[in-house]
Amino acid sequence: MTSPLTDQQRRGLCQVLYWAFIELRGMRMPEQAEQSSQLAYAMHNLPILIYAEDFAWEKVEGPLRYYQATYYQRTSSQGYDYVRMIEQVRTGQQVSG
Repeated sequence: MTSPLTDQQRRGLCQVLYWAFIELRGMRMPEQAEQSSQLAYAMHNLPILIYAEDFAWEKVEGPLRYYQATYYQRTSSQGYDYVRMIEQVRTGQQVSG
């Protein structure tokens, strides 16, 4: 089985997961439970997709675009820009949180 991703892109996607876990760790307030659940939902397929033969960037970006559109409308709930991070991974740039 071969992945259409380079090793650098796979490492970059792992960095995106790292930043998501950092953000999830900080979501400890009861009013953040739904948002943390939705972030986990948006990220949960990423470990499997990293090595999938049928990898498509939209499979990663789509859930994250929805998550950010839903929760980043209010300044107080904004977190990391995962869509930007995915673009950084795609273009070979260093992922920045």
